[in-house]
Amino acid sequence: MDDAQTSLLLKSPVTIKVIVTLKSSNGVNLGIGIPSDCADQMAALLDATVTFGQVSKFTFDSVTSTFSALLTATSAGAGQVSVTFKDQELATLTVGAV
Repeated sequence: MDDAQTSLLLKSPVTIKVIVTLKSSNGVNLGIGIPSDCADQMAALLDATVTFGQVSKFTFDSVTSTFSALLTATSAGAGQVSVTFKDQELATLTVGAV
């Protein structure tokens, strides 16, 4: 690959799909069969904080019964994504080498 292609690739935006499955204490997916208005309310209670790039609001996917958001950054790199539901941390994931 020549330098022009490498430069173009580094300037291209990076997109990562953040997928959340909310489960009960016994492991049952809470999104299965949920009415769309309830799913929208639950999606609004999910939040992601990132140390790089920007993340969209969560939306509900009725096919997979999961919630997803898109993390976009102007270039590849490293950092963390923290996901909360009703201000309670669910997970913190590390992307790349930190």
